[in-house]
Amino acid sequence: MSRPEHGTTLPAYKRLQKLDQMWNEFLSEVPTEERWLLLQTVYTSATRRALLSTLPLTDGGYVADLGCGYGALVFDLASLYPVHIWGLDRNHEAIDACRSFEALARQAGALHPSSVLEFTVTDVTTFELPYPMDVICARFVLQHLREPEKAVVQAARNLRTGGILCLIDVDDGLSLAYPPDPPALSTVKTKLIELQFTQGGDRTVGRKLASWVDQAGMDVVQTLVLPTSRYQSTPDKRTKHVLLAQWQARRKQLIESGIVDEVQFQKLMDQANLEETGPQFNIQTEIAIIARKA
Repeated sequence: MSRPEHGTTLPAYKRLQKLDQMWNEFLSEVPTEERWLLLQTVYTSATRRALLSTLPLTDGGYVADLGCGYGALVFDLASLYPVHIWGLDRNHEAIDACRSFEALARQAGALHPSSVLEFTVTDVTTFELPYPMDVICARFVLQHLREPEKAVVQAARNLRTGGILCLIDVDDGLSLAYPPDPPALSTVKTKLIELQFTQGGDRTVGRKLASWVDQAGMDVVQTLVLPTSRYQSTPDKRTKHVLLAQWQARRKQLIESGIVDEVQFQKLMDQANLEETGPQFNIQTEIAIIARKA
């Protein structure tokens, strides 16, 4: 557990600015195969923070983030609110990085001085927390699980009566792009989705969230569709950068699963690097479900 250090406190907006600055610095310093996740953290901060004001966070409240990865949501919450937050993930490397980043963020004054953070390596379908939680969040994690319903049930068990569960995830059936991506980039996306499917994942998980919450005995109190649309008149280098970083990180898994061989992998990487991506109209959609434990 890291305890807060009291001293001069930056305003909330400056703490978030400091946090964003630190993510960019941290990105260049931390070697990891999951670099694409860190890139995504930097590039999606506005979308990630859009829902925070809907969560009933109180001073000293207990909050957990399931599948926290490198801690993007955890650190946003800890920057803004005086809460006690648990970040849970099965990835040892990610949890170690969270702990290192927390020490730096605390020293830089990027976190609320009364926030407390704990990071734990655990399976989000079987986890146990030391206290009943006021709020539990799971963002972009259920799409990767073979048995996501178990994570929802376990979250319900770890909430206090009246506690809130916030689930946010994708549904590719509600996303589109026109004109379509160039051939190699389109194939890279398709192969990554195929890999996710073979590992038990589901890119249409968004439409199923409310049903799982209901089956877990919770009351759905709010449903939200969070579309992000834009027209990109020039090449979208950031999205391409994240995609190809993810492709590189998944090289071994793609080849071992037989989705591509070594020659195909490198050929697609080379071709995708050369392709231009704009102009394009794009809609990416997230589904959010907010539920209360009866």
